[in-house]
Amino acid sequence: MLIRMCMSTFNNRTEKWLDITTPVRPRLQEKEKKKEKEKEKEKKKEKKKEKEKEKEKKKEKKKEKEKEKEKKKEKEKEKKKEKKKKKKKEKESCLIFVTVRSKWW
Repeated sequence: MLIRMCMSTFNNRTEKWLDITTPVRPRLQEKEKKKEKEKEKEKKKEKKKEKEKEKEKKKEKKKEKEKEKEKKKEKEKEKKKEKKKKKKKEKESCLIFVTVRSKWW
């Protein structure tokens, strides 16, 4: 803000322009500062919310991965059970065959 000032030295009158950065009304400046602070607070809150959302997403991804791992483990267990059943059947069939053969001889 520019303010015109008149200075008198002896009989000569000189005019100077002074640049003053502070506003005339300090209350306005205080209000502006408060508004800026509030904006900064809001920005911080938004950032926190975003971080929380990201954390939640990560947790969900981890849960999904764990579920997938559990499903894989269950499938493997089922496969093992099936293999065991097959082996048992093969053994039983062999035993039956052997018994039949033995009776034949």
